[in-house]
Amino acid sequence: MFHGLKRRLMQKLKQRLKKKGLLINGVFTWTWPLRLFKPILIVCFSCFLSLPWANAAEDDFDLDAIEAEMGRRGEQQAEQTKPEVSDKNAEEVKSLTFQDLPKLSAFSDISVIQKRFMPKTNRFQVYGGLDFLTNNPFFDSYGFNGRFSFFFTETMGLEIGFWRHDVTPKTVTLDLYSKYKITTKTMLSNLGYVGASFLYAPFYGKMTFLDKIIIPYDLYFSVGAGTSETSYIDKTAPSIHLGTGEIFSITKSFAWRWDLSYVTYTARVPDVTTTGDLVDSGKKQAVSDLYLGVGLTLLFPGASYR
Repeated sequence: MFHGLKRRLMQKLKQRLKKKGLLINGVFTWTWPLRLFKPILIVCFSCFLSLPWANAAEDDFDLDAIEAEMGRRGEQQAEQTKPEVSDKNAEEVKSLTFQDLPKLSAFSDISVIQKRFMPKTNRFQVYGGLDFLTNNPFFDSYGFNGRFSFFFTETMGLEIGFWRHDVTPKTVTLDLYSKYKITTKTMLSNLGYVGASFLYAPFYGKMTFLDKIIIPYDLYFSVGAGTSETSYIDKTAPSIHLGTGEIFSITKSFAWRWDLSYVTYTARVPDVTTTGDLVDSGKKQAVSDLYLGVGLTLLFPGASYR
């Protein structure tokens, strides 16, 4: 296509130079060194001929027509090289599964921003589950954990939490007393907790389960204060609570949750008399308990706006 246009341009240029009295044969019969500058000289001649004193109306060739012809032929060529999508290919795209995703080509210039699957803004959460003490070598502590929370935004909320535990001595504790008369009654135990916490959930994401389903989740942190019920002299003690956990969405109103709570407090410890009675020792002991809980969460009202 471009060779034909070049040939037509050269022919019109030669005819015009002849009419102007130039020696065409001398100009276009180049010696070998001048042939290297042939394209530049042709452009210079064209610019010279486009000047007003070098124009002649009867032999002015139409550059607009040439450009239009080049554009038309370029569109035809683009139409011929355009890939065709057959019905068979469309059916194959519709039948893609998660296992076919690695086979697809990557998108380098496409960004997708998705909203949270389970929104929390202006919604209440009711949580109930079981938890147990993880860091006490002498006592087992299992109990019920309940939470009631409200989120002002997707990342910030307030929560009221409480739990109650039954404390039982482990086998090693019983052996110490039966074999060596070593008692652990002077050790403090947390029987329960009530307090309020500030919730902060800056992260959310999605994970797959066995390449079958996608589970959205939220990661949160909590900090708060409350009171702990102790096992001996001080029935209650001021406490500090720190926690973290994740909420895994099942539906937009139902989820399961795991929680890791750290509670620390200071209380008076007892002393054992010769008769086996417990009396105030006048000393205080700092206790730190770590609880792991798992349960279910209900969110309301419904999330019809997402």
